[in-house]
Amino acid sequence: MGWERDGIGLFGEWEVDDDMIGEWLAPTTLRDCLLAPLRADGLLDRATDVWVDDGKPQPIRSAADLDKRVGAWRDANARIYSGDLHDPDFLVHVALDKTGFRLSLGLGRALVDGKTREHIAGLVSAWSAGFEKRRCRLTLARVASHAPYPRPRPPRKSLTWSLGGLEYYLGRAWHHADPERAAVLTAIERARLPEGATRTAEGDVVRISFAADLTDPREVADARAAAERWLAPLVQAKIENGWNELGDRIVVPTERVPLIPFTFYDSDERVGYKGLIVDPDTGEIDEDAWSELVGIAASGEAHDGTPVVSVRLVFPTRRDALAIHARAIESGFEMATYPKGDVFWEVNPA
Repeated sequence: MGWERDGIGLFGEWEVDDDMIGEWLAPTTLRDCLLAPLRADGLLDRATDVWVDDGKPQPIRSAADLDKRVGAWRDANARIYSGDLHDPDFLVHVALDKTGFRLSLGLGRALVDGKTREHIAGLVSAWSAGFEKRRCRLTLARVASHAPYPRPRPPRKSLTWSLGGLEYYLGRAWHHADPERAAVLTAIERARLPEGATRTAEGDVVRISFAADLTDPREVADARAAAERWLAPLVQAKIENGWNELGDRIVVPTERVPLIPFTFYDSDERVGYKGLIVDPDTGEIDEDAWSELVGIAASGEAHDGTPVVSVRLVFPTRRDALAIHARAIESGFEMATYPKGDVFWEVNPA
């Protein structure tokens, strides 16, 4: 089973100083700076094959054989791995060019334990110190899994600082080289940490770690959500398209056709939309209509047999949708929405 399914990965980037562009990569650079820490940690012993630039996988015959191969890499996209090329149990993926490199380290479930975090921290520290001698600086690295996690609403994104990491490693020199990045680093170094998180610094590297047992998927998911909540405002992450500040998600029906008892039916998505009114004085709704819709949602089809994948309720205001949301979900409806222009918004109850 490959590492992406149930393992942990490190994703990082190193960038060369302007006056070293095209000059930083000597024949021994990758051997001494990239492979040596992996060998010292024992991880490189697990590698069985190497692949470069869409070629055929080649077996690693010896340490000397691997050193010779990597010494020839310049502008290269390469993998050192074990298992299947496209689903490896262990992976070192490096994409090199004249300006630096991107690195992914994938560790399958069998390689993840209570010591994994410190092993990764040691590797990042060693890589940072080694490549710094070639004027190649750590920009940002993070530890994360490929499994989904409950993202805070509204979800946000940053083109520079990826969210949802279990660990972050920030290169001080790279951040200080730009006023905007320097301001972000200062904010990260000064911000109050959430419970269980730690912040340390060694050499050029600032490390932020969010508490979680890496072998427990639920803890990993919760920690990634906590990390996103903490980091997003510090890096001024922008709200992703299709969401508003309240955490409501836009809903756009593609087709609107009549179908009893719905206000309209989206024939493309096979979803029924029904408008309901909440009495402003009593908070009551049409219970007969509600019961009818509950039955359709449970059966998966309208009265005439038309398939109904889900039922979405539409209320005049966000306040009404929010008030009825919990009951709507408990009754089997997909969501409670409110209109704005030609679209609807799925209310966020948080």
